[in-house]
Amino acid sequence: MQSIPRSSLAAALFGAVSLAAPFAVPPAQAAGFTLSSPDIKAGGTIPKSFEYNGFGCSGENKSPALKWSGAPRDTKSFAVTVHDPDAPT
Repeated sequence: MQSIPRSSLAAALFGAVSLAAPFAVPPAQAAGFTLSSPDIKAGGTIPKSFEYNGFGCSGENKSPALKWSGAPRDTKSFAVTVHDPDAPT
């Protein structure tokens, strides 16, 4: 197995960060973004109706209503992912 020199790894990491930096959302804009749902209460659990039905889970596969505000200008879409490390998957 051939090893990669640390200098090559450092250069690759620096390049990746340099390319990604212009696309990062400035903290002032990101601070005002809010995502909420009338179907899921803050600090509570996600109701069974919104759980996935598969891979050992037995929910109803319904999508909760989502509401957002304060998105950065020119935002065209959102991607929301929820991961439960305790789910039996």
